[in-house]
Amino acid sequence: MTGVQTCALPIFAMASLGDADAATAAAAAAFEGEWPSWPVERRVAVCTAFCAALERELDLIGAVWAVEAGIPLRWSRTLHRFAAKAA
Repeated sequence: MTGVQTCALPIFAMASLGDADAATAAAAAAFEGEWPSWPVERRVAVCTAFCAALERELDLIGAVWAVEAGIPLRWSRTLHRFAAKAA
């Protein structure tokens, strides 16, 4: 550790088990709602917009990931590309 601050991260609240249960229930409900009946093109558009939103926040997401994983910040800028190819 150098003791040099490399970035400032916002404080994030940790999700609780109840939060996870609520997210799971919301996802299950989505598949009982309109989503499955949407044309593929519309679903692709929604997923594309979601991916674009993630890309806009990629530096912040990577910084948080680096802090959580204890990896150098420079790694977080490239690891997501490897993870995407592995998936």
